[in-house]
Amino acid sequence: MDKFLDIESIFSEDKELMEHPSVTKLIEYIQELEGVIMETRIGDSYSKETILKDMVMEIYKDTSHLLKRDEENERFRFKESVNYKKAIISLKNYIFEMNEGYNLKLF
Repeated sequence: MDKFLDIESIFSEDKELMEHPSVTKLIEYIQELEGVIMETRIGDSYSKETILKDMVMEIYKDTSHLLKRDEENERFRFKESVNYKKAIISLKNYIFEMNEGYNLKLF
């Protein structure tokens, strides 16, 4: 259930019911639960957002490092070259593991 029902609309036919002490307690309890649900949703989205942000930063740093290493190898004429295929496979595996480990639902 993504959208909460409006309490006023639930009692639109008989607004006097809202004044009954038991119904008033129930309404207060529902409002409290709505708050908890919203806080949980916000917490979940921030934690996933943080995980994804960290993952993107790691990918950026690693790719920058690979490119710099390749540039230095070329400049100093080292025979060693960066294995881009291996790097891409490693990156793909990393994304897959993060997706599975943190239930990110990327694919």
